Amino acid sequence: MKILEYKQHSAQELLNIMKNTTLRGDKNIKPFAQSDVFISEIKMNDVLPTQRFVLWDQLYNIRFLYDYFMNKNIDISKLKGFIEYQTDELCSLYSLTPPIVEIIDNQPLLIDGQHRATFFGRNNISFNAIFINNVPQQYYPYQLPNQNGWKDVQYFDSALPEGFVRKNLRYPDKETKKFMFREYPLPGIIKIAREHTGKTY
Repeated sequence: MKILEYKQHSAQELLNIMKNTTLRGDKNIKPFAQSDVFISEIKMNDVLPTQRFVLWDQLYNIRFLYDYFMNKNIDISKLKGFIEYQTDELCSLYSLTPPIVEIIDNQPLLIDGQHRATFFGRNNISFNAIFINNVPQQYYPYQLPNQNGWKDVQYFDSALPEGFVRKNLRYPDKETKKFMFREYPLPGIIKIAREHTGKTY
């Protein structure tokens, strides 16, 4: 991967984007419009993972991004806004944000950014995360926390074994899961591109 150009966005831009997040099932619903959204510095064990795997190749990609931006005097572990960057890949526009945490029933659920949190944690680096509190109950995320937290997370090279269960679901039907999926109105792709197999229940 080669980064062709990048642009930094402010904390206020990021918070405004989070407030304007919609649900995939209804673009008129903004679940965080009345929520408390803020950025706070934490450590990996301060949050509960909602995904049962980590891919080594994605940790290597994050190491590349960490080193690349550190050479530009940007510490991605301490982002308060986000970075929009373009690569030489086919889907070339990405947004790099702090990990996203929703506080649900007094539990800090790591909704997005498990690989980033894992990379920082394995390197004993504290990091900034976006916290969203007071999410209306009818719009709770589809993910449930891992029963045993980080102990349930398994590591694989670049793909999951056939039939591997990636997440535990709050809602039993797939349609509700799809409906509750968060659509963050960020430029480009928020996920670091990867291919994997697996299913959720």
